[in-house]
Amino acid sequence: MDLKRKLEFDQEEEDEWEREVGHLTKKPAHNPYATHVEVLDKQFKDLMQMSEDLNIRLLELQNNLTGFEHEEDKVKENISSLKHQCDTMLNDIFETLKEKQDEETGKEKEEEEYYEKDEMLSNIAHDLLKDWETVLLSMYNIDDIDLEMDSLSHSFKVTEFDIIDLTAQIDGYQARIKALNTERESLDGLPQTLPLLTSHIKKHQEEIDSINNMLERLERDTIRPCLVRLSNLKINLPLDQLQQKKDILLMKDIISDLDMLYTLSLKQRAYQQLISYVHDQPQEDCLTELIDIIQQYNQEKET
Repeated sequence: MDLKRKLEFDQEEEDEWEREVGHLTKKPAHNPYATHVEVLDKQFKDLMQMSEDLNIRLLELQNNLTGFEHEEDKVKENISSLKHQCDTMLNDIFETLKEKQDEETGKEKEEEEYYEKDEMLSNIAHDLLKDWETVLLSMYNIDDIDLEMDSLSHSFKVTEFDIIDLTAQIDGYQARIKALNTERESLDGLPQTLPLLTSHIKKHQEEIDSINNMLERLERDTIRPCLVRLSNLKINLPLDQLQQKKDILLMKDIISDLDMLYTLSLKQRAYQQLISYVHDQPQEDCLTELIDIIQQYNQEKET
């Protein structure tokens, strides 16, 4: 009789323990870390899309640069044509001067006006030559731009490596969370292990929050400024650099043309003064010698 009561009592205790265990067993809660991982994946995809857009923009600007180079070739052809026209005009001036050397001395007043205009033109050409030389010497040093581009490219590569490292850490923490969730599901029926499991999950949650904050700071303080500066260097600075090189070449050509024009003006002025002096002299030998000098100069110029 006592044995039967003891068995019934043990059976009731076992049923009560099973009911308590059944109440403690709950449906697994929603995983909050999957949301953070999805946000990080979306941010990474946005960065990749931004990089593709910048590359497309770079290709468009390179096509525009090709068009600008064609226009530069056309401008060079026009400059060559203008040089040829200037040479033709100078030859016409010398021929006209030779034809008018036998005219009357009453045209000395017109020659003096011509001398004044020639002197004024020589002074203007000389001043322009000095101004262009000053501008050329004060141009921005292009080597500094190249050094800055190299530095920013290196910084951008280092930032990309940091992103890869942080992404790998996130993947590792995600795997650890999955393992902990598996352990929690298997041990959820044991109340004595829940505090320890909760402590581990809280610790990993803090680590993930720290990584998320680090990623946000990295994106705000490093990635975005580097992308802005890199886009500025890849798009705007190469165009500015190319334009500066074109301006420098154009100024060098203009300086060379002005220098040549200045030299020719000085020679022309010297010939004109010599002709005026010969007109005032009665000797015919001086006039003949002047004609020989002009012919010799034209022959040297043709050769």
